[in-house]
Amino acid sequence: MRLFVGTLLVTMLVVAMLIDDSEGYNRGRRRRRNKRSMEDVADEELVEIMQEARSLLEELKDLDDLDDMAAERAPMESRGAGYEDNVVYRRNTEDKTMAGSADEKRRTLLQRAKVAEQAEMYEDMVKCMKELVEMGGKLSTEERNLLSVAYKNVVGSRRSAWRVVTSLDQKKADEGVDESDSARQAVKWMREKVVTDLKKLCGDVLTLIDKFVLPTVENQENEVFYNKMKGDYYRYLAEISEGSEREDMVTKAKESYEKAYAKATTSLTPTNPIRLGLALNWSVFHYEIRKDPKEACRVAKEAFDAAISDIDQLKEDSYKDSTLIMQLIRDNLTLWTSEQDQGKN
Repeated sequence: MRLFVGTLLVTMLVVAMLIDDSEGYNRGRRRRRNKRSMEDVADEELVEIMQEARSLLEELKDLDDLDDMAAERAPMESRGAGYEDNVVYRRNTEDKTMAGSADEKRRTLLQRAKVAEQAEMYEDMVKCMKELVEMGGKLSTEERNLLSVAYKNVVGSRRSAWRVVTSLDQKKADEGVDESDSARQAVKWMREKVVTDLKKLCGDVLTLIDKFVLPTVENQENEVFYNKMKGDYYRYLAEISEGSEREDMVTKAKESYEKAYAKATTSLTPTNPIRLGLALNWSVFHYEIRKDPKEACRVAKEAFDAAISDIDQLKEDSYKDSTLIMQLIRDNLTLWTSEQDQGKN
C-alpha cells in the first residue's frame, strides 16, 4: 500500500512539473493579451495538484503509523491465543482456586497432590503436602500416605544419585586419578549438590513430623508410622554424613526406630504391614548403618517368624502389602545369613 501511494505521489508531482514547463513554453508562443489568463489557469491547476499531494502525504504518514502499530502487535499475536491469558495471570498472581475456607483449601491441596502423584510430578506433590500439613490439624490416613509417598520419591531419586556419584568418585580414585582432575571435580560438584538437596528434604519432613504431625496423633498405628518415618529419614541423613554429624544422625535414627518398635510390638498384630515395614527398615538400619549383621538378622527373623505364626489372622485388605514385605524380609535374611556363613568359612 505504501509503495502504491508513493508511486502515485511522484506521478502527480511530475505531472505538475510538466504542466508548469508546458505553460512556460506556450507563453512564448501565445499572444501577450492571452498570457495573463493562461497563467492563472495553470497556477490554479498547480495549486490543486499540490493540495492533493499534501493530502496524500498525510495519508502516507497515517499508513506509516498503522504499519508501526502492526509491527508492534505482530510479536504478541505470534505468541498464540494463550499469551493474553498469561499476561493477565502475571498481573494477578493470586491463585483464585485456593480462595475460600480452610477446608476448601485443604481439599484443593489434597486433590492436587493426588494428581501430581499420578503424573509422577513428585516435587509438586511435596509442595502440596507440605503446605497441607503446615495448615495444622490431624492428617487422615489418605493424607498420611500421600505425605509419605511424596517425600519417599523425591528423596529416593536423590539417594540413588548419591550412590552413583559416590561410586564414580571411588572408581576414579581406584584408577589413580588425582582429586584436582576435572572429572573428579565434576563428580565432587554433583555430590555436594545432591547432599545439599537431601539434607534440606530430610530436614523438612522431620520438622513437619515433629512440629505438626506427632502432636496431633491419636491412635497407636499412626504413632508407629510417624516414628518409623523419623527413623527412616535420620537413617538417610546418616548415609550421607560423616564424623560427629553421622554419629548424631545414627543416634536419632536408633531412638526413633526403638520408640516405634516398642509401640508396634505391643499394639499392632505381627502381620500388620506397618509393623512389618518397620521391622524391615529397622533390620536394614542395623545391617547398613550400624554394620551389625547379627542384630539385623535377629530383628528380621523375629518379625518373619511372628508373621508366619499369625498368617491365618491376616486381613484381606492388607494381604498384598503384608506378604510383599514378608518376602523382602526373608530375602534379606537369606542374603545376610549367607554372607555371615561365607565370612566364617
